[in-house]
Amino acid sequence: MKKIMTVILLIALVFALTACDIVSGMETKKETPSQALTNIMTAIKEVNKEVLTNYNAIKLIGSIDESSIARNKKIFENLEYNILSVEETEDDSKVKIEIKTKDLTAVSQDYVNKSVALTNQNNNLGDNKLDDTAMKQKYNDLFVTIVDECEYTEFKEVVDVHLTKEGNSWKINLDGKFHNAIYGNLVTAQEQVVWPGANSTITVQEKQQEESAEIDNKSNVQNNSDNIAGKSITPRKVRTIK
Repeated sequence: MKKIMTVILLIALVFALTACDIVSGMETKKETPSQALTNIMTAIKEVNKEVLTNYNAIKLIGSIDESSIARNKKIFENLEYNILSVEETEDDSKVKIEIKTKDLTAVSQDYVNKSVALTNQNNNLGDNKLDDTAMKQKYNDLFVTIVDECEYTEFKEVVDVHLTKEGNSWKINLDGKFHNAIYGNLVTAQEQVVWPGANSTITVQEKQQEESAEIDNKSNVQNNSDNIAGKSITPRKVRTIK
């Protein structure tokens, strides 16, 4: 009887060890670069901060408050992609991906024009003007409206996405070209923004004022470039040239 019990226990132990190996194998299963990029693109479209954080990609969406999430979902609602090729080494990989989305090139200038007008309107209200929190929501709503009303034309670009191996997973190396592509050229368009109030016929004094204002405007453009990543779309103080 003791021998029989011993055999039964040994058999049970073998099955237990086998099961542990299977579970361990599942836990340590290596992720492919294609799987990693698929997860990243899905997380971008869904504005999933947890997944993006895991892949070192949270900077692609920046702020994750409720308004920002709603805004980014509007930006990415037309985002599509197709993985074309994968080059993988032991620690790195390069994934060639075709990105298709709504062309948002015109949004930057339209937003600047209307946000400046909105700021001026609020300033003219005197004691009744809205506070920063209320204006931030106004700017956010304005941006969403402009994106929504922008006529659809397709923006398509092929980019290389570089990934670095960490353990059994991958981390994305953020790249400006990839960033611009998923935002439908919105990032690059920021660099071409013309701020309202510029005047080509100026005096020396006005020229000095313009140079000072240009510094402020460059700061505004940089701020809005950050806004593309979802941190905020609240314009800084706008200084125009008359």
